[in-house]
Amino acid sequence: VSAQSSSDEQEHQREERETRERVRCRGFVEATGGSDLTRDDSFEHTHSFRNRVRLEAKLAVAALSEKSHILISGESDVLWFGPDRDWNDHDVRLHEAYFHGTKGPWEFRLGKQIVRWGKTDQLSPVDNLNPQDLRQFLIPTLEERKIPNWMAHVRFFREPLFAEAVAIPFFEPADIDYFGTDWAIFRHTREVLKAAPLPPSLQAAVASVGVDEDEPARTFRNTQVGVRTGLTARGWDVAASYLYAWNPMPFIKSFPVKGIHTDGSFDPADIVNAAFHGIFVPRDVAANYQRTHTFGFEWETVLGSYGFRGETAFSSYAVFLTSDL
Repeated sequence: VSAQSSSDEQEHQREERETRERVRCRGFVEATGGSDLTRDDSFEHTHSFRNRVRLEAKLAVAALSEKSHILISGESDVLWFGPDRDWNDHDVRLHEAYFHGTKGPWEFRLGKQIVRWGKTDQLSPVDNLNPQDLRQFLIPTLEERKIPNWMAHVRFFREPLFAEAVAIPFFEPADIDYFGTDWAIFRHTREVLKAAPLPPSLQAAVASVGVDEDEPARTFRNTQVGVRTGLTARGWDVAASYLYAWNPMPFIKSFPVKGIHTDGSFDPADIVNAAFHGIFVPRDVAANYQRTHTFGFEWETVLGSYGFRGETAFSSYAVFLTSDL
């Protein structure tokens, strides 16, 4: 009986050890805050706070190879601007969820994920597969700004060559605000005009301006695709890529105040002055998204004691905000 009990205990310990080796859990809690040293105008947010909590579980799957696994992570994200005209946003969402498998020279990943292209760090014209969270513009790092996308990703390795392809069935826009924060597309324009010495009827109309956003339908006809290939030879690591996708930044088709000209300024006095010379049309801001072709080239090498890396790209369509908004 004693021998049998000892054997059962050893078997139980072995099963627990194997479970711990197959399942890895981790996470983090992050809190950041900021404050302006000076206040440029009464509409500016002078304080900010952000709290992110992420939990991640990784399960090893021996179906294909020792490197095959399933990863699932969730995130709680709180963002606040203030103290005047408080702005709050809180999301609890699935972050990543994918199956990663390898078989010989092939590697594939299916699910919600982040895929990195390019060689540069924070500003990359080639790294366009995932949209970005731009609610704080470029204050968070590129890795923190990335928004996972549902996609299929396949890679093939055969030294000195590699090739990969991605298919993204559903469009995911950049996370950006139109009004109400220092980093919004139109900053505090709506709030400025609402408080300006305008006729009451015009103030009410301005305060009700919203955004009519026309996103691509979630159909396979709107699937985004990309390919990338490269090689390593004579100390150079080079790659070329092509991406046919939707630009994640919104294209502003029309703004409800016609004839306005801000010359790139969002100063409250300039906005009010421009509005007095404009004509208000009672409708929302109209925005949609455009298809784009992007051809990219990237390189990396060592020149003596220095690393030399970079990338360049041509895109058939880009988004800019003009002076008439």
